[in-house]
Amino acid sequence: MKIRYSLLGLAMIVISSVINITTSSAQPQPPESKQSQCQRYEAGMARFNANLTARENDRHTQRELVERLIVVLKSEIQQLESQTFSDAKIQSFHQRSLDSIIAAHNNMVDYVSAIDRGDQAKADAAFGNLQLIPYQISDVLKQFEQYCGKP
Repeated sequence: MKIRYSLLGLAMIVISSVINITTSSAQPQPPESKQSQCQRYEAGMARFNANLTARENDRHTQRELVERLIVVLKSEIQQLESQTFSDAKIQSFHQRSLDSIIAAHNNMVDYVSAIDRGDQAKADAAFGNLQLIPYQISDVLKQFEQYCGKP
């Protein structure tokens, strides 16, 4: 019985999605303004920063901190990947920020993996690469502020 309701629920979701796609594609959407795109990008980065620096991410050891941040970054990457921008410059800022965040995630995974293998040199290298990420993102955000204006 539960399976039947689950299948019925899934069918309803698919049908409503098809209706929404059909309805939204039938009505042309006005282009999103540059200012609106700037605000969306800024809101996404602010949310990312808030989630990354949230108090619950604090841990006692460096490894615990890194493991928690890997989880947070993975979730944030998925959120940021879902955003698109029609303004080419804002899309470029977004992609560069996303690339830096993905690099941070990968370096954190490399760090934990190297620690597990007992390879301190690789762990130090991965951790050193992490030190560059804030500067890369800061550079992108400065360019964003010049393009969109300071908040």
